[in-house]
Amino acid sequence: MENLLQFIKRFSLLLLFLALETVAIIMLVQFNSYQRSVLFSSANWVSGGFYQVVDAVGGYFNLREVNQSLSAENAALKNEIERLKAQQPALVSSTDSMLITTADTAYWQPYTYVAAHVIQHSINKAQNYITLNKGTDDGILPDMGVVSPDGVVGIVKSASRHYAMVIPIINVQSRISCRLDSTQNFGSLVWDASDYRTAILQEVPGHATVKIGETVSTSGFSAIFPSNIPVGKVADVTLIEESQFLQIKVDLSVDFGKLAEVNVIQFAGNTEFKALQ
Repeated sequence: MENLLQFIKRFSLLLLFLALETVAIIMLVQFNSYQRSVLFSSANWVSGGFYQVVDAVGGYFNLREVNQSLSAENAALKNEIERLKAQQPALVSSTDSMLITTADTAYWQPYTYVAAHVIQHSINKAQNYITLNKGTDDGILPDMGVVSPDGVVGIVKSASRHYAMVIPIINVQSRISCRLDSTQNFGSLVWDASDYRTAILQEVPGHATVKIGETVSTSGFSAIFPSNIPVGKVADVTLIEESQFLQIKVDLSVDFGKLAEVNVIQFAGNTEFKALQ
């Protein structure tokens, strides 16, 4: 208590000045609308800036959760599209009636999608791999296709209960059947380990007319990928004289350096399809 009294005595003039200054400011703001509006505007600007920073920081740390939510929503939309595709033939054939009842009709939906998050991947090796946070408990099995909103990612190589390992396009062991959108000529997409942003489309006949910039998509000739999923765009074309086949450089649609959210494709007829091969 004695120390407090000594402090007040020592700084009494300063404390008196601060008290009078506070009273003056209060009276100035209270009885003058202009000064009051300036004070409130300044306070709002400071608090608004603070909350904006807080919101930006919070938004940054919530990005993964938001991305996972969007990926799940994307998978649900893809599943809805596949369901509608399965129903389309019956709807088109029902021309005798304007009223079509589908509630009691079972439609075979060949493809379904499972959203997954990339927890590990590499881009600077000859044999790059991707690890996903979904496994057999989520219905993920080997030989399932993996895509992102931008296009083809790769194929599941193995899966445990909670994780799956994927061979991406940028792995020298990868080989995916693709075709050119303009001519429908098809070939095999491989990787030469030179650049994670490009791949090579091989085995396209030399007489095919290929346009720079045209889209390369999945052919649908396997049980892994549906047809017409984007893979990339033609960047360069070279004729191999010895074989008379084209070697087509493809700029990949997926940026593997930024890959985070993917969808795994489940094909309902996979077992039957493999049995026929």
